[in-house]
Amino acid sequence: MPGRWTCRILMLAMLLASSAAFAQRPGRDIEDYHPPYSMSDPIVARAVAAYDAENAPEAERLSRQLLARALKRPSGSALAQVEARFILAQALEDEHRYTEAETEYRLGLKLLAPLVVVNLQTKPDAKVATARKWARYFQILLHDNLRGQGRLQEARLLPSILPPDPQPLGPSRTESAVTSVGAIALSPCSGAGPDLRPLSDADAAERAQWNDAAEQQSVASDFAGAESDLRRILALDSASFGSVHCETAVDHRRIAEALLAQNRLSDADAEARGALAILDQLHEDRRQTVAALVVLADIIAKRQVAGDAEPYLRRALEIFERRQGPDRSETVSVRLMLGNNLLAQGRLADAETVYRRALASIQRSGGGSPALAFELQQFTGDLAGRQNRPADAVRDYRIVCAARAELIAQSGRGVAASLLKTSDQKDARSCALRQVMALWRWAEAGGGSAATDRPDALRDQAFAVAQAALPSPSSDTLALAAARIAAGASGAGDLAERYEAAIRARDQAGQAPLSRLRDPMDEAPEPEAQRQTREALDREIAGIAAKLASDQPLYWDIRVPHPLDVAALQARDGGGASLLRGDEALVFFMIPPGEERGLVFAASRDRIGWARIEMTGAALKTAIVRLRGDIDSRAYGVAADLQAKGGGHVPFDRALSYQLYRALFGDPEIQAVIAARKTLIIVPSGALTMLPPGLLVTAPPIGGAAGDMDAETMRQTAWLLRSKAIAILPSVASLRTIRQLVPHRAAAASDPLLAFTNPDFSGTAVRPGISAPLPGKRRTPDNYAAYFRGGKPVMEALRTLPPLPYTQTEGMALASALGASAESVLVGRDASKAELMRRSADGRLAHVRILEFATHGLVAGTARTPAEPALVLAAGTRPEDWLLTASDAATLRLNAEWVLLSACNTAGPGAEDADGLSGLARGFFYAGAESLLVSHWTIGDETASRLVPMTILLNGRQGLSKAEALRRASLAILDDRRQDQTHPVYWAPFVLIGDPR
Repeated sequence: MPGRWTCRILMLAMLLASSAAFAQRPGRDIEDYHPPYSMSDPIVARAVAAYDAENAPEAERLSRQLLARALKRPSGSALAQVEARFILAQALEDEHRYTEAETEYRLGLKLLAPLVVVNLQTKPDAKVATARKWARYFQILLHDNLRGQGRLQEARLLPSILPPDPQPLGPSRTESAVTSVGAIALSPCSGAGPDLRPLSDADAAERAQWNDAAEQQSVASDFAGAESDLRRILALDSASFGSVHCETAVDHRRIAEALLAQNRLSDADAEARGALAILDQLHEDRRQTVAALVVLADIIAKRQVAGDAEPYLRRALEIFERRQGPDRSETVSVRLMLGNNLLAQGRLADAETVYRRALASIQRSGGGSPALAFELQQFTGDLAGRQNRPADAVRDYRIVCAARAELIAQSGRGVAASLLKTSDQKDARSCALRQVMALWRWAEAGGGSAATDRPDALRDQAFAVAQAALPSPSSDTLALAAARIAAGASGAGDLAERYEAAIRARDQAGQAPLSRLRDPMDEAPEPEAQRQTREALDREIAGIAAKLASDQPLYWDIRVPHPLDVAALQARDGGGASLLRGDEALVFFMIPPGEERGLVFAASRDRIGWARIEMTGAALKTAIVRLRGDIDSRAYGVAADLQAKGGGHVPFDRALSYQLYRALFGDPEIQAVIAARKTLIIVPSGALTMLPPGLLVTAPPIGGAAGDMDAETMRQTAWLLRSKAIAILPSVASLRTIRQLVPHRAAAASDPLLAFTNPDFSGTAVRPGISAPLPGKRRTPDNYAAYFRGGKPVMEALRTLPPLPYTQTEGMALASALGASAESVLVGRDASKAELMRRSADGRLAHVRILEFATHGLVAGTARTPAEPALVLAAGTRPEDWLLTASDAATLRLNAEWVLLSACNTAGPGAEDADGLSGLARGFFYAGAESLLVSHWTIGDETASRLVPMTILLNGRQGLSKAEALRRASLAILDDRRQDQTHPVYWAPFVLIGDPR
């Protein structure tokens, strides 16, 4: 059966030629309608010949020459203009310029409208007859043009400019000419088989109604209803044209499609073969035969006999190649269907050959769908990889992944910028992931002879490409914040703010209906008001972007950072002075989801290594969730009878932690880089974002399972934090952002502290000296989802949040350590969102060096809790007044050296798209925070009141780096024999996000 990529290619191929398009889309058979060309005119004859020879550029050139000549003539030259526009429109469609062709069709109809109307007492002359014939063809092609753009409703309601037949209806008029647009459009077989016996007006109208009903029923998936109406059309056509006619063959084929949709394969097979038999008897060797062959092949394939379908697809391909050439879109579409068929048979080499021929056709023609070309080249790379040809796979990926990456880069700068997630971004990440794995396999096989293909070069390429393989919204946020700060430092802050605001407004107004990755046929109509708003915003964005480019050339480099390559990471002098200090190593994980094993890269100032991770993405997630369950047992669904062990905590599985360390860091290439380095800068991905790295175990743990809860054995365990200070970054590129691109800010933060602690959740004032219900414990909300309904906070639920009286102790301890006044610790009703926003608005917040939130954090991003992540502050009038959301945090104006989120729960179970930072942390980064100290779970208040102040104190007074200060403060909790708080729940909850220095 076709895989996911095959299905995507087939879907894109259908944009080029669906079965309906075979029957109705204008193309090479349009001349069968015999438009009244002035073939005695040599330029007309040459233009028609160029179009017939599929030389669309020449046909366009000649038709424009005809149009220019006609426009110079007197007003009586309307038909000459019409003729020129007709040829021009067809040439434009052959070049996939459908909207331009639509304009020509509409202009032609506007010219024809007054020419087709005659007085009832006047006999139509030859000019009127010619105008009416042109009108029919313009209406047919405009109808099909709109359908081809996906504007089905507009096509269905397209009015006719042809007046009713002036003669009365009667028995003698049963063979009157068809004047209905729909009826003509449903006659794709003119000129094929016996002469067409025109339908009566009444029959034509009835046929059109049945056809419209069948289309609507198909859209509504009522295929049985569609079949019934199609059988009525068959009966009418058989009576009018006979059973052996192209029209009846088409009817049989359409019925076969309806039956196939109902999974009535035997009946569908009979109808499709009946259609093909009629067409063979008529010697019809064009689109209708191809359409019947394709449907029959589809039916056979659905019956799990792909090999039997192959001859029909090969015959269809031969017809199109002979009649249209190898590079026309319909030919390419059938070739793709053949490739899918061969793939379903397991014939990978044959399928790859067919796909590569289709790709070459698209590249030669210069038309078609860029999306299809991208998908094809990525898929041929996949096929080469599956056949153990990594070199060929890399060559494909290098081309298509670079093109995809460039398109994504364009979405971050200039008029193309957007803050919205797009499917293009997902496709680019998928391509990069494939390229990295192919580079690994090729390097493992010895690489190639060229300098760029040797194993070390392939490793360095993989390091850069891997940075695009995984999403990092936190890195994007950090880059936006850095760009804003840089612009502000150079006096262009207002301009940058206007630029970001205009992009947000344009995103809300809707992007243009076409992106460069979509096929033109995929265009949807855009409301006029939306179009005008979007175009006005486009002009505004373009103007501001040009101004920023001239005044702030560094702005774009910061806002859309490029992947950081190995040479830049290890540079020792010049403008790119070393990003890494001598005692630091950067460790970057690329972990794909599912059952594939990812890669780990490690780089220091003078070495780089890479290795395959010894666990799959799925296995890593399972192991990490188990370890988090050992820590956060209630949140992770650990059984209640296990929760009581060890003073309320499940024993921490050190053996599993060691296994995880070995899988991630244990390869000799990685150890050679990190062994002598004191500080690790870790860029996690996937499930690794759920676990603080410091609690990994670096040597086989002593004491066995019994030692997992023995205090002394736990102290003797080789925790990673024993030997390494650790900082987390959301991406490799963010290292350059924080160390080279963010301008050094003057010490504007003169106030040592502002802490929000023990908010009043009940609406009553908190009394000084209030006691905790459970001394030494910070009670956790039972179920985060319980506080939201439909993504909105529920006041009654928020009132039930457990109070946090000991967080006031934590805040006061921090104030004491920093020499801050008691007024810097807000409590009760004062610890409110309104107070925070007031201080931000009047500028006081910008003077705070350390901003702490010691309160409940409600995690979002799960299926049960679709709301934004938020910190809960003091009760307000409305539920939203209680919550400081990630969006709210982003609006603050900070110069804080530290933002402490000590109840943030950044990695709750089931969170999606985790990337090392919660949405809250991203908001604070955007607001201007320099470093974040973030908890992964809620911890006891005595621990928090020691660990947080100690970290800040060691950093500030003793001059230790932030990462080293956190390491020593954490180990002080672990090694304190008076407390025996050796379980990681006590000493390992916090991670430093930002520069470790």
